[in-house]
Amino acid sequence: MVKFYKSNYYYEYSWPIVTLAWFLRYPNPYSKHVVSVDVVDRYVDGEGCLRTTRLILKEGKLPKWGTKLFKISRSYILEDSIVNFESNQMHTFIRNLDHTKVMKVVENQTYSVSRSNSCQTLVNVTAQIKSSFGFGFTNRIERFGVIKFSKNLINSRAGMTHVLKVLRDNGWAKHTNMFDAIVT
Repeated sequence: MVKFYKSNYYYEYSWPIVTLAWFLRYPNPYSKHVVSVDVVDRYVDGEGCLRTTRLILKEGKLPKWGTKLFKISRSYILEDSIVNFESNQMHTFIRNLDHTKVMKVVENQTYSVSRSNSCQTLVNVTAQIKSSFGFGFTNRIERFGVIKFSKNLINSRAGMTHVLKVLRDNGWAKHTNMFDAIVT
């Protein structure tokens, strides 16, 4: 069985600055679990979209019942993003690379200019949480995954907001050519 999570959120910042903040979001005070972030690939495709693949190493806390089964609390995350400067949209696709039999999390996000306020950015988030572990643990693991995902999303948003405030306070919010800022 697969559990699903869906939410929408607005940042009170314009799409270009939110897009820049996405690439600069680590480190921040809410991401102490992030050990490293490496750009694996980055290029501009034939349609002028910026495509980036990053490998992220995270360290998490296992629930008490999980510590008896697993000794490793680190996980590699693959993050793909496509920034379309024509349509002012960014799509992200994030998934864990290891421990996928226990719990596989696939997250999709779309960042776009708010229709009602061009100074806001709308984020649509969907996630699929699936466990193939079996032994009567599948449903319990998936429920844990949905709860953990929703809690982590709160911290993630707080981290992004922190980075957005730092960018604003340092004058970066005035820049409109985010392509140059992200690529260089």
